[in-house]
Amino acid sequence: MSHRITLLLAGLMMIASQAAFAQNTWPLEKCIEYAQKNNLSTKQAQYTIQDAQLMEKLNQFSRLPSLNARTSAGYQLGRTIDPTTNTFNNQAIFFNSFAVDAGMTIFNGNRITNSVKQSKKDLEAARLEAQATVNDISLNIAAAYLSILLAEEQLGNAQKRLELSQEQLEQTDKLIRAGSLPPNDRLDFLAQIALDEQAIVESQNQVAIGYLNLKQLMEIDPNEEVIIVRPEIIDIPADADPSVYRVDEVYTAALQTQPQIRAADLRLESAQLDEDITRAGMLPTLSLFGSLNTNFSSGLKDFTNPNLDNAELVLESAQSAQPVQINGEDAILREYNLVGVTFPNRTYSDQVNENFGQT
Repeated sequence: MSHRITLLLAGLMMIASQAAFAQNTWPLEKCIEYAQKNNLSTKQAQYTIQDAQLMEKLNQFSRLPSLNARTSAGYQLGRTIDPTTNTFNNQAIFFNSFAVDAGMTIFNGNRITNSVKQSKKDLEAARLEAQATVNDISLNIAAAYLSILLAEEQLGNAQKRLELSQEQLEQTDKLIRAGSLPPNDRLDFLAQIALDEQAIVESQNQVAIGYLNLKQLMEIDPNEEVIIVRPEIIDIPADADPSVYRVDEVYTAALQTQPQIRAADLRLESAQLDEDITRAGMLPTLSLFGSLNTNFSSGLKDFTNPNLDNAELVLESAQSAQPVQINGEDAILREYNLVGVTFPNRTYSDQVNENFGQT
């Protein structure tokens, strides 16, 4: 069946391409090529293919581990919480943080694998459906093209019948004037002329409707002038004779070659995979996850390296003295405070290295 359609279209396009045409004349080959590029159905089919391709890539990428990185920085003024120590600080501090997260799905019931298989079948089905759309449009263009040729042929026949009726009326008028026929005989020819004129109008309407249908299929402005090329008559190839094929042979060939049949099978297989994907949602998921973080604060002190240059011991006030006995004898304990000790700020590199376990 597909072979016969291909031969028919090839024959018509070969005939049409042999004729010379002006800028507004359209042979069948040109009509089909233009419709395949500009028809909305073919464009929509191409967009469907692009969507299927993106979905396939997305499902393929879902096999890969996820990796995220983030950073933040800013100044804090007034009484704020130091993000590195979680304590209040009254001085302005600069803070900075970095983080890297990574994750990977180890097991999810073959959900990712089945999703990849499903997306591949959907992509192949979309391509076959696009081919089926192109075939349908090509056949519709050929049918519209042939309907115009038929309507123009019928219009030409109607015009010839009108000319013949007018000639018969003239001949009858001559015979009436000669007295060979009664005057009423011309009424039959007047009625026939009226019918022929009506047939011409109907044929003209069919031609106009055919062109309008062709323009709609080609997505052309209805007001644009289009003239199709009338092909020459050729002999039909012997293998295009439908009588040489049995119905069961045509049906079997159609099942094997027609893209919409294969696309329907792929859509069914995709739906079956979708059931497996849904059932996988009932199974537990095993994932591996890791995170690496580091923080910096300009207010963080290095308490392991005190500065004692200005340090001194200061005796507390006398009221702070507490009488005690040591070995039965009175003694006074006095409290001294070490003041003037300062601590340097931890450097950026020290804080980062410490967060990673290296100093």
